[in-house]
Amino acid sequence: MHSLLAAWRVSLHRTRADWPIVAAAWLIVLLAATLLAAGPIYSSAVSLAGLHRVLEDADVAEANIEVTARVDLADAPASLETVRTDLGDSSGAIATSVVASGRSDSYALPSQASDQVRDLATLGFIDGVEVHATLLSGAWPVTTGEGPMQIAAVEQIAEALGIQVGTRFPLVSRLDATQVIDVIFVGIYRPNDPSDPFWWNDHTLLDGITQSEQYLTYGPMLTTRDELLGRGAGSTVALTWHAFPQFDDLTIDQIGPLRSEFEALPERLTAAMAGGFPVVRTNLVQILTTAERSLLVSRTGILLLMTQLAILAGYAIVLTAALIVDHRRVDTALLRSRGAGPLQIGGLALAEGLLLAIPAGLAGPWLAAGALRILNLAGPLAGIGLEIEPQVTGDAYVAAGAAAIGCALLLVLPALLAARSFAAEQAGRSRHETRTLGQRLGLDVALLAITVVGIWQLRLYGAPLTRTVHGALGLDPLLVAAPAIGLLAGGVVALRLLPLLAQFAEGVVSGGRELVGSLGARQLARRPLRYTRAALLLMLAMSM
Repeated sequence: MHSLLAAWRVSLHRTRADWPIVAAAWLIVLLAATLLAAGPIYSSAVSLAGLHRVLEDADVAEANIEVTARVDLADAPASLETVRTDLGDSSGAIATSVVASGRSDSYALPSQASDQVRDLATLGFIDGVEVHATLLSGAWPVTTGEGPMQIAAVEQIAEALGIQVGTRFPLVSRLDATQVIDVIFVGIYRPNDPSDPFWWNDHTLLDGITQSEQYLTYGPMLTTRDELLGRGAGSTVALTWHAFPQFDDLTIDQIGPLRSEFEALPERLTAAMAGGFPVVRTNLVQILTTAERSLLVSRTGILLLMTQLAILAGYAIVLTAALIVDHRRVDTALLRSRGAGPLQIGGLALAEGLLLAIPAGLAGPWLAAGALRILNLAGPLAGIGLEIEPQVTGDAYVAAGAAAIGCALLLVLPALLAARSFAAEQAGRSRHETRTLGQRLGLDVALLAITVVGIWQLRLYGAPLTRTVHGALGLDPLLVAAPAIGLLAGGVVALRLLPLLAQFAEGVVSGGRELVGSLGARQLARRPLRYTRAALLLMLAMSM
């Protein structure tokens, strides 16, 4: 127990003594967490901004949902509510407004011979039309249930037929000549904004007049829902639902589930409706699929850079850990002499590493989001006009956490390797390896071979995206890691050359008269690893 307490005291003392190096290690961990967290945050913001721009520029029928069905009059009320509910639920957490409308069969306008009917009219209703149109005269129809049916017409119909508020005439059904409806015009209106998605770019709603080779159809002339379904539709009614998802609050994580919901919508509506065969028209599935593919492509490009940054950060933290170990060699040997084992020393190093990693992992995503927002206003990102502010995402926490944990483990590993007795420490200080472990095992040559294969595959595919046997687009880990492996392989192979160059320089300057140059070249040739570590870090940074 006394030995362990003494070990803890020594550990606390050495931490206070080494605070500049420890602060440098924490700064490296923080920068690594921030840089790796910036990747998913930036790619998510770019993908969402692109998706919003596509949705804004798309035609109303492309970026929204239209459902049409002809149902029996008795089933119409239930169908209206069922489809409205299903369309609202299809967007999940995305708010969706649904506008329902209906149209009757054709009616013949008066003053035409029964065998020479050319001018027709249709009746209909649109939920919420009062908000999106302005009355030029009269009032909006109300349900009376008896007497003439109140209707309102768009101004083009009123001008073409020469009608005014109060005009009254009968309409005869084209399917059943015995069905006659007496109508009275109570209002004439004009759409507020013809480009409003509410009108769906439908000329029958905006202009009200449709001409074909045989007929000239006016309408729909609007009445109330109850009047149309009660006595104006005939035996069946054509129903239409327009759904407008609000994508302003859409997140990256919602794109996949939302696309799946839209894909399953036709089958779900068919099963839910009591009668009729609904037809779903939308291009949202394709738009969201393209957005997912774009997100994958952008994240792939970010991932290529993140992998290289991870290698750079990992090597920097390894160098810092080596400096800490070198500075604590005597203290570590003293801990061993007092009974501390390698696991105890490793535990102390792990505790210290976690104290550095946890704050960095938590702060990294927020620092990354803040930095990207600043660069979005004034910096290299300002030119692209990114409309979506970078937000902290779950992927950012994963990336920052992985960077922080990786750095913590890399801080522990050198401490474990250095946990040996004082005598072994003194013997180790008198021996100097001229080659790294990777060189002795030939890992640098293996990395170089992998790099050659990876670059050949990249040139073959053109990108680190490949398709599986099922046709799904995905990432190839080798292709993603190939640039980073090449970066590391180039640096490690360079370590083989630096000692040779040092020996050559020693041979050149040793015959000269300058003592400083001769001693420096000899020191570099005898202890190349002491200097090539920093050289490798510099080469990695410049290569990126």
